[in-house]
Amino acid sequence: MGTRAWTAAALAAVTLIGACGDKQVAPTPAPPEERAVAYASAREDLERARVALGERWAAAAADPVARAAVLREARVTVWRGVTDELIPRWLGTPWTFNGHTVTPGEGSIACGYFVTTVVRHAGFDVDRVALAQAASEKIILTLADPAETWRFSDRASEEVVAEVRAAGGDGLYAVGLDRHAALLVIDGDRADLCHSSVLNERDVTCEDAAEAGGFVSRYRVIGKLLGARMLVPWLEGRHIDSVL
Repeated sequence: MGTRAWTAAALAAVTLIGACGDKQVAPTPAPPEERAVAYASAREDLERARVALGERWAAAAADPVARAAVLREARVTVWRGVTDELIPRWLGTPWTFNGHTVTPGEGSIACGYFVTTVVRHAGFDVDRVALAQAASEKIILTLADPAETWRFSDRASEEVVAEVRAAGGDGLYAVGLDRHAALLVIDGDRADLCHSSVLNERDVTCEDAAEAGGFVSRYRVIGKLLGARMLVPWLEGRHIDSVL
């Protein structure tokens, strides 16, 4: 889907403070009130896109080629909405164990709630609270196609990233760890772990997955999101039942 970069929309949400070599430096978040307005606007844009694509999906009921095209467009639309619009506005929101805010920059948010809130706000009708409070693997079982789910035990982080990239390519992934949940964004040569982290600044951050302390785990389950299992209910406005 192209090399990942901070787009104009993302730069509107955060102010970059520089970089050192290829290592991304943490951005300084915009004021909460600005983020809240921009975040609400991004959600509205995604909802308009969902309705319009849903109408095309319904109209193409007898045309599998046209439906495949709608699915491809929906995947790119949600992918960019999540990675360029939603996630950047969560950066810097504090982590707490019981945090469950629905507004970036206000209150606090735990790791599972970060994942399920982003998914919910992208327009997917999921059980945000139940999934956030369940074992992180349940998020993957609910949202990812089994054929695009990978499990690893006692593996180095860089090996896991390399294998997922080779198997799944660019995309948005949900990550279940021993005691953590996260999103993984793979785009070109980048692989960013985006999560609400108890480590370092104890907030929402995106960092190189291969080097992230939050990605260290004896057991990892990683599922690629935005497959038909997610997108067909999104297009049809249907609830996605949780696997709990």
